[in-house]
Amino acid sequence: MAALRLLFVCSGNTCRSPMAAGLARKILARRLGCDIDALERHGIVVESAGTGGGHGPASEHTVAVMAARGIDLSGHVSSSLRAEAVQQADHVFAMTRAQVEAALALAPGAADRVCRLLENEDVTDPFGAGRESYEACALKIEQGVESCLREVCT
Repeated sequence: MAALRLLFVCSGNTCRSPMAAGLARKILARRLGCDIDALERHGIVVESAGTGGGHGPASEHTVAVMAARGIDLSGHVSSSLRAEAVQQADHVFAMTRAQVEAALALAPGAADRVCRLLENEDVTDPFGAGRESYEACALKIEQGVESCLREVCT
């Protein structure tokens, strides 16, 4: 059983939430002094899902932007947000207010564990934009993930 289960949520689970999950894994592995693959042995599970996720890969720009940070998302397959995932997570970080509401509609009892990644703003979806938009999005997500992990993993 995981000691800490984090869930990142966006729309299609091909851009923002896979980036956030990948960054969280990298940051947590660095803190623990282990490989990303060893996080589960340390009791940490980091997942991502989309309110409209299907079974597609991460977008090309998402893979490239994360590869430049040493994070491999080439094998990512998007998944749909499910009530069980929200209920099982210790913390759910959504990219927008609407995604917070969607998560809470699935699991109303999780209100104390669901919030936006950035407290005062939505993380804009870069889908369909150029690589520069993905870079800017990744920087915002990285700041949000760092901040959230400081709060939940002291």
